[in-house]
Amino acid sequence: MKLFTDPAAVAAIIAALVSGAVTWLFRFLDHPRPRWILLGWGGGRAELTDSHGMPVEGTKVTVDMVNVGTGAAHGVLITGHLCDVHLLAEAGARSTETRLPRSIVPVWAQGDNVRIHAVTSNDNLDHATFTLKWYQPPARPSR
Repeated sequence: MKLFTDPAAVAAIIAALVSGAVTWLFRFLDHPRPRWILLGWGGGRAELTDSHGMPVEGTKVTVDMVNVGTGAAHGVLITGHLCDVHLLAEAGARSTETRLPRSIVPVWAQGDNVRIHAVTSNDNLDHATFTLKWYQPPARPSR
């Protein structure tokens, strides 16, 4: 075959492959993604009870998180470890509050603010955490 011995044909094939790779890489890197920032946080005392109903000293931490990315996060799951997590989501005129150990936000749109409350006993304060996980939809969903 003379196709692969002709320098012009080889250059055209290489240029087409490089162009396709750059286009694919750009589309992969350019699709919308969520990005999180903390607007502020605060803390205070909390009145808790243990498993026997006795009062226990606790701490409540409040965190305001905003999605400042270029796209929405879907199926956001907020899970507390050694703490109870509930959230107050404010997006436009709607406002919802849930008090669960696991809180789910179906869609956290770009610019939405969510206030997360985490309550734990003072014994667990140094080890209490909450995690934020979400589903990244494909850049081009199937039709």
